Amino acid sequence: MKFEGEFINGKKNGKGKEFNNDNKIVFEGEYLENRRWNGKVFEYLNNDVKVEDEYINGKRLNEK
Repeated sequence: MKFEGEFINGKKNGKGKEFNNDNKIVFEGEYLENRRWNGKVFEYLNNDVKVEDEYINGKRLNEK
């Protein structure tokens, strides 16, 4: 995965985005100590967004 965003002391902290190998966004939001903290998750099926979920305070709302 590719990451674009802010780092503090070598860890993801602040705003950022993660991309899959096809350069499609899979997470956009805020990180805290390398963890997804608040933001949206995207999954794809046949190049269309399949699922959109959220992280709030470090927890995924619809954990699989």
